[in-house]
Amino acid sequence: MQAGFLKTAVEFLRLSGSSSLFDRGYTLQFELDGLRRPTPITSTGLLIRKDICYHPKAGMDRSLQSLDIYAPELASPNILYPVVLFMHGGGWRASDKNDPLGVHANVCKALAARGLVAVNVNYRLAPRIKHPEPARDVAYAIRWITKNISDYRGDPERVFLSGHSAGGHLAALIALDANYLSDVGLPVAAIKGVIGICGVYNLAHFAGRNWMAEHLMTSAAFGNDHRLRAQASPVCHVRADAPPFLLLNAQEDEKLEEEADELSSLLRSKGASAETSIISGTNHFTILSLVGNGDDRLIDRMVEFVK
Repeated sequence: MQAGFLKTAVEFLRLSGSSSLFDRGYTLQFELDGLRRPTPITSTGLLIRKDICYHPKAGMDRSLQSLDIYAPELASPNILYPVVLFMHGGGWRASDKNDPLGVHANVCKALAARGLVAVNVNYRLAPRIKHPEPARDVAYAIRWITKNISDYRGDPERVFLSGHSAGGHLAALIALDANYLSDVGLPVAAIKGVIGICGVYNLAHFAGRNWMAEHLMTSAAFGNDHRLRAQASPVCHVRADAPPFLLLNAQEDEKLEEEADELSSLLRSKGASAETSIISGTNHFTILSLVGNGDDRLIDRMVEFVK
């Protein structure tokens, strides 16, 4: 009986996308740490297009290979704006571009209100999908952007990658490991910069922090082969010709700032441009959820970097 109960408990805890216990807990963490639900940023003055499928051979659940576009609505048709592709976090296995609290949409609305074109992207999730498939999804999204974003006043020659937590990992990995862009016919120069927000850049360091990081996230998304984990770590792909990096962390960020320091030091040692910064008075969740609640520091840094 005890063995049966244990098996049932394990199955209950297994993640299966947005319906999982982990995903609900991840969403709740945003709300609890943010003290209240984020105030939705107005859509007035913005051009918004949602659920555009970016993959030429999308899976059955097309929403996991789709993107939303947020652009200045009243812009001159002759002006093209820099593009920021934003990837949500969630331990590679949870959350969504349209999370229930509207955190990721708020970030994109705030960027668009400052004169950028923000692209909010979904990618397939672990444990059903393992590395490198989520990164390949994002590479297809980048290819879609280079071909189509000018229709939404975005400049395909000025594409920046950004992401929170696991999304920060994907942004850095795709920008540094040339194979992902090469596989979809794009040069590494297609990416003009990277803004990592509380990102994961060294999987050995990340997984070694605690049981949850190892078993619920890293193992689920990357398996247990440590050679593969190294190959999937941005710190193992540092290049002299890497695009500029801005690595932002929360004041309370569960030691992820150590990975940002490591990656930035490696980049600078190769002659690439890299900057780190701590957003004071925030943690891993409030650094995003405070956007729209009167705290513009994150958006200020992102816009300053891009422009």
